[in-house]
Amino acid sequence: MGTQVTVLLPVDAPATATAAVEALFATWEQTLSRFLPASELSRLNAAAGREVLVGDLLLEWTRHALAAAEATGGVFDPTLLGELVAAGYDRSFELVPAVRPGP
Repeated sequence: MGTQVTVLLPVDAPATATAAVEALFATWEQTLSRFLPASELSRLNAAAGREVLVGDLLLEWTRHALAAAEATGGVFDPTLLGELVAAGYDRSFELVPAVRPGP
C-alpha cells in the first residue's frame, strides 16, 4: 500500500494475532490496490463503463468513497484514476521520479 504500518497488540494477545493482522492487510492489498494488476480494484478499473460483480470489501470501500465525495462536495474524488495516470502517478511511490520545484 506504499506505507509502513505499525500495530500494537496487548501483551496478552494470542500468538496468532500478528498473523491475523498481516492477513487482513494482505487481503486489503489484494483487493484495493490499484498497483497490482490482479487486484479486484484494478479489474474494476479495467472494466470501466461495464457492470462488474465485486466482493463485499470493495463494495463497502466504494460506498464509503462515494459518501466521502458527497460529504465534501466533490473535494475528495475517488474517480480520479485518469487524472492520476496523466500526472505520472501510475506506479507505486518508489518508482515515481522526484520532481524538484523550479526557481
